[in-house]
Amino acid sequence: MPVRSDLILQYFGYLITEFNFSVEKKVFDPGTMGNAFVIFISSQVGIEIVIDRDQLLMTMGDPMEPREKRIEYSAVLQYFAPSEVAYSDPAQLFNEKRANHLSNKETWDEVVETRLHRVAFMLRRYCEPILNGKLGIKKVIEEIKEKNRIEMLQWLDKFNHTPMS
Repeated sequence: MPVRSDLILQYFGYLITEFNFSVEKKVFDPGTMGNAFVIFISSQVGIEIVIDRDQLLMTMGDPMEPREKRIEYSAVLQYFAPSEVAYSDPAQLFNEKRANHLSNKETWDEVVETRLHRVAFMLRRYCEPILNGKLGIKKVIEEIKEKNRIEMLQWLDKFNHTPMS
């Protein structure tokens, strides 16, 4: 099995070479099902990429803020590329091993690598304004949270106008 933290560095190395990120922390623990994570930071953005039991997870946020204030990458991708997300199942982007993988004997390591490649590509392609510092992550997070709040209020409002039986 490849060292998964090294795989993260391999696929997301462009953050260092092209966008002046550094690695704040890199961990691989083969004793806990091959879990690994790498935290990349720049002066404006912190990105945490985690492989946990063959799932790929990623959060983004202000590097000076606590971890719980970060936002899931899928929400950031939705912000920058809603049409891309509309045609992509997040489970396939991050976590799901499809039935056809089983039939062609693709290993979990291969599935994880495929996900790393796809997510790294999409981060570079769609989120460059954050990566290069032209758009602040705090502003993006605030706009995403406000959009989610408005959508939730609209959803709840439907129940206020529906007669109860």
